[in-house]
Amino acid sequence: MSAYTVFESVGDAAKDLMGTAVVSALKKAQPEREIVVVTLHPEVWLHNPAVHRVYRLGSMAYFYDDFVKDKDVLILRHDPYTTTDYLYSRKHLIEIWCDLCKVPYNGELPNLHFTWREREAAQKLTTSNKPLFFIHATTSADQKLPTFWAKDIPIALAQAVVNEMNKRGYQTVQLRDPHHPMLGGASTLDFNLRQTLCAIQFAKKRLFVDSFASQTAAAFGLPAVIAYVTGDPKLTGYKTEKSLKALEHLNKEGMKSVEKLAEYIDSYKEGYDIAGAMRMSPFPLESLFSLERIITALESDQGDQIEIN
Repeated sequence: MSAYTVFESVGDAAKDLMGTAVVSALKKAQPEREIVVVTLHPEVWLHNPAVHRVYRLGSMAYFYDDFVKDKDVLILRHDPYTTTDYLYSRKHLIEIWCDLCKVPYNGELPNLHFTWREREAAQKLTTSNKPLFFIHATTSADQKLPTFWAKDIPIALAQAVVNEMNKRGYQTVQLRDPHHPMLGGASTLDFNLRQTLCAIQFAKKRLFVDSFASQTAAAFGLPAVIAYVTGDPKLTGYKTEKSLKALEHLNKEGMKSVEKLAEYIDSYKEGYDIAGAMRMSPFPLESLFSLERIITALESDQGDQIEIN
């Protein structure tokens, strides 16, 4: 009789991507167990060799009979975001999740698996006579909120980055949802999530916020500049990235003036309400990041772009 591990990852696509690293650790620790993933984003898990089956949450017909009833099954429904280690940024989120699952963490990274055809299609659909610059600056999931202060690069700054990179000969591609502001001088990908994940590998330069895009760059082992507003690279970052933390370019006097604006109410993590209420932003958003530092970081690496032969 087969032994199963049911691994649940319910959240955004970035969480699923980190979950792929946890599943790799699970498979190494317990190779005899077949791993069944329950998720909101099955696209992240397609062709993953460590996974036996993938189910979209809410579409789980006969799941109990097939994998739970009278079976040797281990149910892993843990949320690393609710732990004390996460609250105090003690460990990377992947390691925290491995601890919850009681398996060793040995540096496993997010991983994605595409067929040759998928990669060929994504490359053809992003073909350009200029090197590609991908930017992911906006993350709001609320249709009524075009931006999300706790994660996003301010629109005026993102536009200035696009203008500068276009001047330097790049073609800008913006990753965005339809309700997010469109940046001038940028094109968008009319792709589904699976195609977008695949396409990220074909950019020459990448500027992302802490999101599915940053996790995807890590999965490909590709360099990227990642802007963190209230996030922490110690929790979700990687050695392949150049991390830029909000306000790190300010001097001591500038930081003191910002700290006076802070109002910490209704939150566990660092006093910030991340529900989107602008009144809870402790930052003057126009000063979050330095344009000069972003451009320098983007141009400081050689950039990597995968070619399909």
